[in-house]
Order: sequence, then structure tokens, then C-alpha cells
Amino acid sequence: MATITVARHDLSISARETITEALRRFDTQQGNAWSDLMRALACQERAVFITGPDRFLRPSDVPLYTAPPVDVLEMPWRGRAHEAVTCLIGAGYLPGEPAMLRRNDAHDTYLDTGRFFEAATVLKPFKAAFVAYEGTRTLIEEIVLRAGTYVIASTGLVRRTIHGIGYTKVYPVTLPGEGVSLAQAECRACSRRWWAKDGSWWFRPEHARDAPWSYAAAEDHRDGTVACPVPSCSGRVGFRIV
Repeated sequence: MATITVARHDLSISARETITEALRRFDTQQGNAWSDLMRALACQERAVFITGPDRFLRPSDVPLYTAPPVDVLEMPWRGRAHEAVTCLIGAGYLPGEPAMLRRNDAHDTYLDTGRFFEAATVLKPFKAAFVAYEGTRTLIEEIVLRAGTYVIASTGLVRRTIHGIGYTKVYPVTLPGEGVSLAQAECRACSRRWWAKDGSWWFRPEHARDAPWSYAAAEDHRDGTVACPVPSCSGRVGFRIV
């Protein structure tokens, strides 16, 4: 369960922790293969070559300053990740750029920051070879990316940070993600319930006989609860974001 912050000027749920919950239904170990590929392309310390999954790449296949064999695709040297993705699209490994599956902004949800899920679809499996040239030695590290969908989860407002990548054979993907736009408040003593939605702090009662209240006017924030807004009740109100 993701952490809910209950403070005088803050009622929010951890976007990063909701990502952790959502990715539990995916294969994150295989998802790391996409992460490793993107990281290798970004660090620009090794050459990256793409081959079929059963192709064994020898140092003699990729000598420095020499074009590789026709069945080996060389990624742009010191290029950007999106340039490499364009190459993979052209070679038929990807159908297009990663597509947005879900976008949740902080201003109309209870997330503490923006949350994003993107899907990169691999049409056919391929092997990525990371090649380092050290003097007279050629060092090769290989990973295999399976066909399927790689779900890329990130958070942020202006700049995004990737917190996890999950893999599934299924396409299209249905995200199990936690709800983040509906907040439930419940008093443990008087059993009254109130609801707020879309990031609002205005809580409406479950029953018409009870009065609405604003979280901005809540008092005594402690241990994830506030004082019950009902004058005749001395109980505590806890929160759940669903």
C-alpha cells in the first residue's frame, strides 16, 4: 500500500510507491533489459550493435572504425536514445515510438507529483551487444530483448525520472494501477464517511444528514489522521485514496 501523507498543507499519496505496486504484476527482471539498452545508448561509452537473438557476435565482426556485417545493425555512435529508437523502428523491431498508456498530473489527483506509464512494443526479439574497445581488446556484453511490451514508469513535473520498467508478452496492456483521484475520509469513532475527488480538499458526506468539510480547515494532524470535523465527536479521521 502506497504511503499517504497527511499534513497541514499536504494530502497526497506517493507516486513512486504506486508505481512499485503497479509493476508487481509485470516481469521487472526482463524489463531491466530495456533499461540496460537505453542506459548504454545514453552513456556513450560503448558501441551498441543489434542482431538477431541467435546471432553470436565475435570481436572480429565488429572491429573499430569498420562497418559491421549486413546482418548486424549499428546504433548511432554518441547519438541520442531517440535516434537509436528510430533505427530500431526502421529495422522492424519496433512499430513506433513508446506510446503513453496513462498520464496522471498532480493537480487533479492526490499524487505528490506527476506519474506516467509508457509502453514500448517489441515486435520481434533481438539481441543488443554492448562493445567496449580497450587497447587491443574488444569486450562484448549481450542481452536479449524478448518480443512483447515494456512498460516504462516514471514520475516528475518538468523532468521525469524512471523508477521501473516491467515486461509482459501481452499487447495491448491493461494497467492495474492504483486509483489516485478519489479520497475517502472515515472517522473511527462515529463511523462517518466523506469523499473528495480529483485532488479536491472539499469532502462531501456519505449521508445527507452529515455536513461537508474542507481539509484546509482540518486540525490536529498526527499519525496520518486529523481530528473529526463533527463537533460532538472526539474521534480521529483516517484517509484512503482509491
